[in-house]
Amino acid sequence: MVFNLTVMDGRESGHRSVTYPAAAAGANMRDGSSAKGLGKRSAYPRVLQAVLLLVLAAVSRILLDIPVWMFTRPHTEVRSALMAIVVAPLSMGLVIYWGYRRSASPLRAVFPLASIRLLQAAAMILMLLGASVLVLESNYVMSLVWPKPARLVNIEQGLRHGDIWNALIAPVVVGPLTEEFLFRGLILHGFLQNYGRRKALLVSALLFAMFHLNPWQFSGALVMGVVFGWWLIESGSLLPCLLGHALANLLPWMASRYSTGLGGLKAATVFNPVWFGGFAVFGALSLLTGAWLLRREGVREARSGRHG
Repeated sequence: MVFNLTVMDGRESGHRSVTYPAAAAGANMRDGSSAKGLGKRSAYPRVLQAVLLLVLAAVSRILLDIPVWMFTRPHTEVRSALMAIVVAPLSMGLVIYWGYRRSASPLRAVFPLASIRLLQAAAMILMLLGASVLVLESNYVMSLVWPKPARLVNIEQGLRHGDIWNALIAPVVVGPLTEEFLFRGLILHGFLQNYGRRKALLVSALLFAMFHLNPWQFSGALVMGVVFGWWLIESGSLLPCLLGHALANLLPWMASRYSTGLGGLKAATVFNPVWFGGFAVFGALSLLTGAWLLRREGVREARSGRHG
């Protein structure tokens, strides 16, 4: 079934001129009632089914990792390449395909890749800038309250400064492709048909954050999960989510590689809370302004489409 995404400004609602097949009945209801509440068949996946999908993805990754470790033990770079371009996409791809078949929905409905307008892109860039600043701030606070173990720090530094497969290909190419198709594609598509838009967005972002299995990345992944899910709902396309996810993962790698003043900036924030608070305010304003512009553009389009 294909739905038109409804945009509501508090007084009136209208349909976008761009049809978003992945938008669900729950997103089209002013009262947020679910498709199940209307007597319709529950869409796949629901929350528990999504959790089982993530468990299946983790188990399949482990099972595929074992033979790679066994047969490439002396060849570290070969092992890294195989894990980045074979094991990771294969394990996630199998789960995504299996879930897609269970959803019984059209391919373009589950994984919409429509182009977006220039004003939408500008609003998204502003949101990404603000979210990235807030994530850096929250990660820094987390490091003060609960410092990372030295072993974990060494592993992360080794990955960022190591071979190109783990440092660049996996987080910037493979990660965004597989994770966006799974979380903002398959999972959010099902959630939007079963639940209200707010619940679908927040629960899918929560699962995205938990899937990283790293408490020091939880808050950042949660924020980005909400941002990317919001982009999907407002634009009807996975394309900005893919590009935004890749850019969000690329920036820390670039900073660790080419920025010599980052350590000084971090040290300065310890002794200068004004700087720290200023960055937080800047990030929040950028994020909220971008979200407002994105919603405003959606409402404007809905009105023009209704009167056009």
